[in-house]
Amino acid sequence: MSYDVKLTTEAKTDIKRIVKYVFNKFDEVAALKAYNEIHAEIIKLATDPDKGYTIDELEQLGITKYRLLVLPPHNKVIYEKNDKKKTITIRIVFGSKQSFQQILLNRILSKAP
Repeated sequence: MSYDVKLTTEAKTDIKRIVKYVFNKFDEVAALKAYNEIHAEIIKLATDPDKGYTIDELEQLGITKYRLLVLPPHNKVIYEKNDKKKTITIRIVFGSKQSFQQILLNRILSKAP
């Protein structure tokens, strides 16, 4: 059975930021290619929701509903898998050179009152 794949507003913003970075560093063709590669891999989660792996740092805290998908050559996706609702929610999309811990901390702090 197929899962419904959704992106949070933050994940959409992440993708836009990545595409803008690639556009500014390279060109429009490279930016379009980056977008298409990210989009294609995210869509594959609908039929292969276990494609990513559990995140050690979160698993140590007993949090197992989030998974990490590596998108070669330069990006990663953090997503939430809900087997009951048959949904995949894309939470974070970031560059492979970025620190997951720092991104997570920034997200938490940006939501603080």
